[in-house]
Amino acid sequence: MNNVDVIEANLWFDFYGPLLTDHQSQIWQLHFQEDWSLAEISAVKGVSRAAVQDVLERTANLLRDYERKLGLVAAMRQRQAALSRLVKVLSELPVDPQVGEAMALARGLALEEGLSDV
Repeated sequence: MNNVDVIEANLWFDFYGPLLTDHQSQIWQLHFQEDWSLAEISAVKGVSRAAVQDVLERTANLLRDYERKLGLVAAMRQRQAALSRLVKVLSELPVDPQVGEAMALARGLALEEGLSDV
C-alpha cells in the first residue's frame, strides 16, 4: 500500500467497507484491524503473499476512488470542523438560557460526529 495513510484508509473502510466483496473486506480487516501479517493471511486464505498484497493494494485504490467520488469522509470532517467552530463561538457568548440550550445541542451533535473534546 504505497503512499496510503493507513488511518485515512481505515476511515475509508469504515464508510465504504460494505461496498467491498467479502474477500476484500476479510483480508483488509485481518491485516489492518487484527494486525495479521501477509504470511498469516496467505496461509489462512490459501493464497500467496503476493496475492494478499495485491488485494490490499486494489482495495486501497477502490476505497480511495469511492472517497474521491462520494466524499463522505471529507463531508464528516467538514461537519466536525463546523461544529467545533460553533461550540467555540457559543462558548464566547454571554451566559444566557438560549445560548446554554444552543451549546447543549451543538455539543450533542459534536459527540454524534465523534468529537469528544468539545
